[in-house]
Amino acid sequence: MRLLRNDPAGFLLALIGAVFLLKYGLRLHPAVGFVSVATYPLFWILRPRMPKLGAWAWWVGGALLVCFWMVAWLRIPLDSVQVDRWDAIVRWWDSVFQGTYPYATRTRFGGFLSPLPVYQMLYLPGYLLGDIGWVTLLGLLAFLYMLRKHYPDRALDAMVWSVGYVPLLWEIAVRSTLVLNAIITLGFTLLVIHRPHHRGLGLFAGLLLAMRLNVVAPFLLLGGVVWRRGPRQAMGQLTLAVAVFLLCLAPLVLGFGWSAFASANPILHQGSHTPTILMAFVMVGAVLWGYFQYANSNRILAGVSAVMLSFGVLHLASGIWRVGLHQVVYENGADVSYLLFAWPFLLVQTLRTSRPA
Repeated sequence: MRLLRNDPAGFLLALIGAVFLLKYGLRLHPAVGFVSVATYPLFWILRPRMPKLGAWAWWVGGALLVCFWMVAWLRIPLDSVQVDRWDAIVRWWDSVFQGTYPYATRTRFGGFLSPLPVYQMLYLPGYLLGDIGWVTLLGLLAFLYMLRKHYPDRALDAMVWSVGYVPLLWEIAVRSTLVLNAIITLGFTLLVIHRPHHRGLGLFAGLLLAMRLNVVAPFLLLGGVVWRRGPRQAMGQLTLAVAVFLLCLAPLVLGFGWSAFASANPILHQGSHTPTILMAFVMVGAVLWGYFQYANSNRILAGVSAVMLSFGVLHLASGIWRVGLHQVVYENGADVSYLLFAWPFLLVQTLRTSRPA
């Protein structure tokens, strides 16, 4: 219990890792799933007794991440990956360059091209290079550099929960875009915590909203923080955020017409990933947490972490309720990767609280 009190974020990272290993291990063989599931919880328990790593570990970790990506790039063709998040970027741009409304297109598995326009713009360089994974790799390397700069004595924890973290490696291998979205959201969160009067908050918030709408709930929490530190400024930033969001969507309506946009509306689609009523409770709780805990940076970060994690948890719970546990574990009844929306938040939290390594 004392370990859990000292490092709850590390426990949650271990739990998410265990869920991943169990799900995909069981698909290989029951023994693999049940044996591998203990890997990260065991590290978390033994962590206080492990030795310290030097600054070299950061460079080795970054090099290993690059090597892993190169192997994935050379040995795992995009068409062989049974995940369509990369497809949602590639086919979106294919449609744009062909002059057709992109959200009317579907992935090769029939999925909706849900990422919003700014997120598609972020991955345009990867699309032009022939593999969107390059953008995710650069984002992860930049994130590791930030961690090294702010937590230089936490090398072991950072390496295990990033370069050695199977859920993250899986996302890299399948060219997922989810993790980079979470890292950018973390950057906005830290900006609000440390510089709540920054004039660019509204612009940053509007661009983030035009990437993916899962940021709405954490924005409500952070909005409570900004409101307590200046209601007038908060209203101005909110107005700017909404204006930027609408401007980012305007080219879709102006270029392809309102009827096309209404028939395949990405905003409505993104709201269907989690139960609406339960997310409403999460949003109300987020606003109250931000309003009453606005002066405590650690609690604000913990609150946003909980909100981001709730998105994945509610999605999984909804999948189990709709199609059953067997479909979620052995088929595609729900996407366990949504738990990784909380990954960078939990990693920063555990680096702040865990014993130096």
